[in-house]
Amino acid sequence: YGNDGNDLGIAFQQSGKESHLTDLYMRLVNPHAKTLLDEIRAKGYESDVVVYTRRSQLLRYMSPARSCPVDLEWNPDWVHSSEQFAIPGNTPNAEKVMSSCQTMLLPSEVRDLRLAFERLLAARDALKRVLGLRYTPAVVVCSGKKNVTDAAKRLGYSEQKAFLWDDNDELKGCERVVIVDKYSGMPKKQRVQLLDYLEKALPAKALSPEVARFMLSSEGDAQSLTRSDSGEWRYRITSAASEGR
Repeated sequence: YGNDGNDLGIAFQQSGKESHLTDLYMRLVNPHAKTLLDEIRAKGYESDVVVYTRRSQLLRYMSPARSCPVDLEWNPDWVHSSEQFAIPGNTPNAEKVMSSCQTMLLPSEVRDLRLAFERLLAARDALKRVLGLRYTPAVVVCSGKKNVTDAAKRLGYSEQKAFLWDDNDELKGCERVVIVDKYSGMPKKQRVQLLDYLEKALPAKALSPEVARFMLSSEGDAQSLTRSDSGEWRYRITSAASEGR
């Protein structure tokens, strides 16, 4: 939903709720992902799921403590090219990812990257649970344009049987890419479930002023916090267009 769940994941981390990230992201997964996989299975096909994400910051890191970007070096066995690497499915957590980093970093930079990988792997684990996978998917991270056939080949899959479902219009017409609608509005049932979960795990009224200011800094539909007429904070989750606001 949104851009990595908008700012909800970061808000959870800033509020000391890191252990809730996977549960949060389970409620942000596009329900059509499971529908699609179920349809593929119903036709008798077995498929391996891989997460393919473009996150330039995890390859060419822009640090507030430096005047120029830092090229991050990862475990050589993970690296596909200067613009892409893959985190194996058996990588358990962000700490393990950071232990593979071969670039000298400041403590603040290590923390920032660890938090980014914490969110990424939580989304991976959420997808595993929602889709009912018996394995943990690999995560391919790139900084440039996604290349499905190259990624499939490097992961040991058949290039002719690999497909990418993506909502990035820049990939229209690219080989083996299926463009899907952006998941910018939730079906009513899922929206209610998410709002109920948020109020139990991290009530809006309990947000610190710092976290509230951070969430309010987002614009448009990316903003997931607002103030009610009575002056209280409340979560703002966009409904699917067909169901109204």
